Formats: sequence, structure tokens, C-alpha cells
Amino acid sequence: VLFDKNSNKKIPVISHQFLPDLVILDPNILVDLPNKIILSSLCDAMTHALEGYVSTIKNAMMDYFAEQTIKIINENIEHALEKDLSSLLNLQVAALYGGYVQNHCLVGVSHAIAHDIASFGIPHAEANAILMPHVIEMNAHNKNTKTLYNKIAKNISDEASYKEIINFYNRFIDMGKFSSFKSYKLRLEDLNYESIINDEVGRFNPIPITKKSIKEIITRTL
Repeated sequence: VLFDKNSNKKIPVISHQFLPDLVILDPNILVDLPNKIILSSLCDAMTHALEGYVSTIKNAMMDYFAEQTIKIINENIEHALEKDLSSLLNLQVAALYGGYVQNHCLVGVSHAIAHDIASFGIPHAEANAILMPHVIEMNAHNKNTKTLYNKIAKNISDEASYKEIINFYNRFIDMGKFSSFKSYKLRLEDLNYESIINDEVGRFNPIPITKKSIKEIITRTL
């Protein structure tokens, strides 16, 4: 993802050529990171997995990676915040899986909006964390998408409900003390709706992105 200083927008460059031949995961480099950074990074990894999971691009292997991403994060987050090396390594694996899902299936409306509102100084991962509960609510109006959310929710709760995923995000928002969009003085009239709608990563959102849907999502965050 490149930041265009002229448009103040993050622009995704998409290619399987970016998939690495070798990956080295070292949890030691995470030990000194503030927990807020760990939490926000995990929210981004979860969003890669979840948006790819309900993407209109279907891939059975990526579905498995997405499910494992959510499962691993759920099982390791508590110990990881205590800087347990084994748990931190597991979370690195989860983020790697989420990255593969993003590359193969792309993401959706949350990332499309997050790319554009970077111009307001809103950190990308925090933006996704705040947007996703409302994006999930919107996408769940699609019956097939709701079924997929309910299915992947089994990896974080015995109750197979997309509401559990929303609660999971809200838990991260509270733990990370992520700032509301209000504090960044984000206003509906300042959004570049055309840019968000035309963002490459949003084309495969399960529900087509419209100006109305963007307004509804952002309004709920303010």
C-alpha cells in the first residue's frame, strides 16, 4: 500500500508477485511494542481475514486461513499482551494467514474507507477496528454473507452468531482505547465518496458499495 501525498490517499497495489518465498517470524521483535500497537495490528489482521472470507472471490484454502486467523487471535491475545513469546509467535502466524487471505481474495468496504480517511490522520488499523462492527452489520443483510459470518464466529464463541464477531472488535477497541473518528474531525461532507467506491479492494465486497452505504457506516462511527 502506497501513500499518495498529492491525494492524501492510500493506494493498494495488488499482485501475487508480492507473496514471499520465505517468511521469518521472530516474536522477540514484538516484546517492546506497546500493547496498543499489538492490538491495532491484530484488528487489521482480523479485518484482512474477515473481509476476504466474505469476499465475492471464493477460495477454499483462503477460507481455512481466515478461520485459523480468527481462532489463533482469540486463543492467544491475553497471553500475548503479557509478552509471552509463544503467544506472540502464534499471532504472527495469524497475521501471516490474514495477509494471504487479503492477497488472494482482497478485502472490502472497511479497507476502502480506511484508505481514504487516512487523509484525516486516522491510523489505518484503528480505522478498520472502528469501522468493522458497522460494516459487518451492513453486510449481514445479505443472507449468504450472514451465514459465513455465523460460521467463522464459531472460532471465537460457542454461539455461531455474527454478533460475536462485533463484540470481539468492540473488545479490542476498548482494550486499545482507540480514538473515535470524532476526535479527528471527520465529517460526512469531507469524504471523497467516488474515491472510496472506486477503491480497487472494495470491488469484491459482498454488497456493492454506494454513497448511501458509506454515509450510513460513517454516521454510526461518529
